[in-house]
Amino acid sequence: AYGTKQGARRFYDHTALTLAKLGLKQCPNEPCLFRYLYEGEECYLLQYVDDSLISGNPKALKQLQQQLHKHFKCKFNKPKDFLGLDITHTQPGEITLSMESFSTKMAEVLKLQDTYPGEIITPGRTDKKIIKGQEPQENTAYRSHVGTLNWLSMGVRFDIVYTTKELSRVLSEPTKVANEIVNRALLYVKRTKSA
Repeated sequence: AYGTKQGARRFYDHTALTLAKLGLKQCPNEPCLFRYLYEGEECYLLQYVDDSLISGNPKALKQLQQQLHKHFKCKFNKPKDFLGLDITHTQPGEITLSMESFSTKMAEVLKLQDTYPGEIITPGRTDKKIIKGQEPQENTAYRSHVGTLNWLSMGVRFDIVYTTKELSRVLSEPTKVANEIVNRALLYVKRTKSA
């Protein structure tokens, strides 16, 4: 799945075809989501390259697991995380999601120094506007920092979506204001990692 540029795509194509042969129906709006119906009971499979989440009625789950074992090497474990999301099983049938582990690792990898003396209660600034070409300021880490924020916003950190969108507008040529705001947004995430 990871050996070539097309490896993940080929693996997905093979998996999707196999799942269709097993009777799973692919969601027309989200191609990574599949529905399985067995004797009137249903379960769902969410596929991301070689990681999957399966949830649903126990009878349908058991049947689907047996079918999957015939075609793939599978391990079925209660997940603790998936694609950067922390999954906590609070009680049967209930889960909570967070990105605390990802945010903690992000702060460590980026070696974020939290020297800002005041509170940071929003990721962006309403008093500053990011304008393409205005005061360009080189930052070789800018693209990866915005990419990290983007990954968080696709998980459960919807509070940073607008700021990330604005930062993305100047990926090829960051500005002085964009560099200030990306640093602020990263510190905001670090300080609110349990959100």
